[in-house]
Amino acid sequence: MPNLHWVMRNRKTVSSSNAKVTSARTSRTRNPVNQSSTARSRCGIPGPEMSEGQIVLSIYNTLTKSKEVFKPLDGNKVRMYVCGMTVYDYCHLGHGRSMVAFDLVTRWLRFSGYDLTYVRNITDIDDKIINRARDNGESFDALTARMIDAMHEDEARLNILKPDMEPRATDHIPGMHAMIQTLIDK
Repeated sequence: MPNLHWVMRNRKTVSSSNAKVTSARTSRTRNPVNQSSTARSRCGIPGPEMSEGQIVLSIYNTLTKSKEVFKPLDGNKVRMYVCGMTVYDYCHLGHGRSMVAFDLVTRWLRFSGYDLTYVRNITDIDDKIINRARDNGESFDALTARMIDAMHEDEARLNILKPDMEPRATDHIPGMHAMIQTLIDK
């Protein structure tokens, strides 16, 4: 879970375990006629001249060990990869928290005008899945199909946006083997 910090020009802050949302009140008047969507919103694309009340996303950079203002590497294109569920059981509160958190980030990025590609993987094979399937007397394919369907139902109930792509680990095992072999060869 990334350490998110929404920065705005005010001191009123609402905190959670590792995220902070800072709200702002602006006194400026808005004329909705002939304004772009970013001018009408307070969620404009961050730039060197941030206007009062504009929301800017800061992300903790583990390399520099500091929060940095989010800036796309490729113009307006943003690629977000999120580790999804290991589907051996039904979703729990932690899964829901992750889904809601990244749904919020997804919605903010798109609302702010970024061209987002959101990928969230599904781990559909591992020891927990194999053991649970054996305990249930079913194939791991049947177990994971059932749990993925349940996960999607939970997402729909929470009004979570679907990712653009949802690759499954089992679809990429040959590529994983090739990467492992490359590491062994080095």
